[in-house]
Amino acid sequence: MINPGKQLEDIELTKTQRERAVTLYTHLCEGIQARGLNISFYPQGSFALKTAVRPFAKGKEQAYDVDVICNFDDYSKDELDSGQLMLLLRQTAREVCKERSLEMDYYERCVTVHYADDPSGVSFSIDLIPAVRESKLKLAVLRAKTEESELVETSLAIDSLSKGWITNNPQGYRKWFEEKAAQFDSRFIQESRGAFASVEELPDDDTPSSRLRQSIKLLKRLRDVYYDEIDAKTSSPSVIITTIVTKLAQSISPSVTSLELLDAIIRELNQVFLLHERGEAYATTYQTMPIAKIVMRENGKWVLRNPTNWEDNVLSSWNETGAVASKEFFRWIKSLQVITKDYKKRGQSDLEFEQQFRGSLLINKKSPNMPRFNVNSSNGVKPWKKQ
Repeated sequence: MINPGKQLEDIELTKTQRERAVTLYTHLCEGIQARGLNISFYPQGSFALKTAVRPFAKGKEQAYDVDVICNFDDYSKDELDSGQLMLLLRQTAREVCKERSLEMDYYERCVTVHYADDPSGVSFSIDLIPAVRESKLKLAVLRAKTEESELVETSLAIDSLSKGWITNNPQGYRKWFEEKAAQFDSRFIQESRGAFASVEELPDDDTPSSRLRQSIKLLKRLRDVYYDEIDAKTSSPSVIITTIVTKLAQSISPSVTSLELLDAIIRELNQVFLLHERGEAYATTYQTMPIAKIVMRENGKWVLRNPTNWEDNVLSSWNETGAVASKEFFRWIKSLQVITKDYKKRGQSDLEFEQQFRGSLLINKKSPNMPRFNVNSSNGVKPWKKQ
C-alpha cells in the first residue's frame, strides 16, 4: 500500500520557502511595531494550522502568502469607528514599504505586501488584516450560540474601509483544530494498546495528527488541480475542507492508513453531493451519515457553522444567487470518487497506483503521458481580499 504522505514532499512548501516566509513576516511586523504601534501579530489560516500547500493554478505553482492578523491592543471595538484601523495600518505599512522598496496593494479588509520571487521563481506576499478585540455585547451573543463556547473569548472584530466590522476568531479556530488533532492521536493510542502489549513510538511524519493534516493537504491540492482544469474564476475556500475533515475525523478510526482515511473522507463528501443531486428523496438516508451533523440544510440553505464563531456560516457562498460555488464543489466531489476506488480490483500494482495518484496531483508535470485521474485551482477567495 502506498503512503500518500510521501506525495506531499512535492506539493508542500519547501523548508526554504517556510523559513523565508517566517523571516519576512517577522521583519515586516517588527518594522510596523517600531513606529510606535502596540500591535500583536500572529498568522492565521494554513500557516497557523500547518496545512499549507504550494498554490497551483494555470498549470504551475503560484505565489504563496501568509495571512497575518494585526491586533491593535490599545483599542477596543467600542472606541472606534469602522475604517479607522484600516487607515492607520495603510499609512504605517506604506511608510515601511517605501523605506524597504516593497510593493503593496490595498483591499477592503487587508493590506498586501509583495516580495520578489524566491530562487525557485515563486513569489510571496503577506496579507495584513487589522483587528481589535470584539465587544463584550457581541461576545455574550456568541457565547450563547457557538458550538465551542469556551473558545469565544479570543474573538476579534476585523476592520474594513467602508463595509463595517466582521467577527473572526483565528486563535480560537486554531486551538479547536489542534485539540481535535490531539484527540485523534489519543484515540489512536487507545486502539493500538488494545491490540498490542506495547506501542512503539511513531515517526514524526506518520502520527495520526500528521495523517489528518495530510488528508487536508492532499484534498487542497486535488481541489487546486480540479479548479484549474475547469478554469474556474474562484475556488472553494480551504476553511470548508479543513472544517469538514476535522469534524469527520472524530467518527473515523484513527488506526486506518492514510489512504483509507482519505477514502473515508471522500465517501462522506459524496453524501453531500448525493443530497444535492437527489434532494428530499435522499434526505432520510443522508441523516444516517456522519456528515449530516456537519453539513446541514436549514430553511433551504446550506449550513456549516464555524465551531468557534456561530455567526460564520462557512458555506455562505453556496447560498448566493446562482450558487456557482456549490455546483463547482459538487462536481469536484464527484470527480474525487475515482481516486481511491478499489484499485486492486482493476489489477493495478502499488507502483502503478502511486504513479496515477501522483498524476492526479500534477506532480510529474514533465511526463505528459502519465495516466491521470479525472480531477481538475485557483486560490479560494478570501473575504478580506475582496475589493
